[in-house]
Amino acid sequence: MAAFGVAAEARRLKGRRRGVPTIEDLREELFRVVYLNLLYYVSTLMLHREYFPFLPTPESEPRGPVDQPMLGAPAPEGWWDDSSRLLFGAAEHIAAILHEASECGVHLMTPFAGFCAFSAGYLNLYVAKYPRMNLGRSPRASDCLKMCLDYLEKFRLVWKIADGWGGTRKIKTIHHASVLYERATEDRTRYQGRTRADFDTLHQSVHEFRVVDRSDAHTREIRGAERPSAQATWPVQGHEHEHEHEHELDTNTLLNQLFAEVSNNLDEQGAWSQWWPAIDQVDL
Repeated sequence: MAAFGVAAEARRLKGRRRGVPTIEDLREELFRVVYLNLLYYVSTLMLHREYFPFLPTPESEPRGPVDQPMLGAPAPEGWWDDSSRLLFGAAEHIAAILHEASECGVHLMTPFAGFCAFSAGYLNLYVAKYPRMNLGRSPRASDCLKMCLDYLEKFRLVWKIADGWGGTRKIKTIHHASVLYERATEDRTRYQGRTRADFDTLHQSVHEFRVVDRSDAHTREIRGAERPSAQATWPVQGHEHEHEHEHELDTNTLLNQLFAEVSNNLDEQGAWSQWWPAIDQVDL
């Protein structure tokens, strides 16, 4: 991963040192650089995020798992501080890359970029609500969250698939996570003693590539985990129907589907051939 990151950065700098290119050269180069960097940062994000508590406290600092499965041995000194820096730094970089590419006229409206935006948006929300989880090193988290949400909103309007995948439903998932974290930080006793298992549906939606709309399930799950005194303040919901017997897939399976989808489209003509060049065309 480190070597891949160095290669991606070297390619970005190489592009800066070239002579005056054509507009098409610039566009093609920018697509390649952006996708290489997105791939690097979303991979970094996935390597680190599962180890962090799903529902910390406002005073929580970087640490390993608090829910099962636990780690078998303590981490070396400073390990979790470095891990949080890499995790939330990756989320910030993804938001900035998508935002700056859009400002340059390169609009990355592909499922992979949408998945990156959603994953980064959720983590920027997380660290905005719990800044101590990155030792106060993410002052731009709220701005980066807005960048990701703006991207997902545009994504929803461009692709039909996005209205049911990345745009509408992923924005809803971020909204429900925001509700949970907002309530948890306002009243720390509201979810006292609760674990990730109490929010299994929301946790699954946060980590999925392909999703179904579980908005009502998220609402019931968050409300059901509250202490009795807190439940009385929850607003009445208008919809209580939940789709039963949903096909559950673990994160590894979903990621395999994602990269299979990417691979299957590498040689197709049209937008994908422009947005994601074949690997033998990428000069690392």
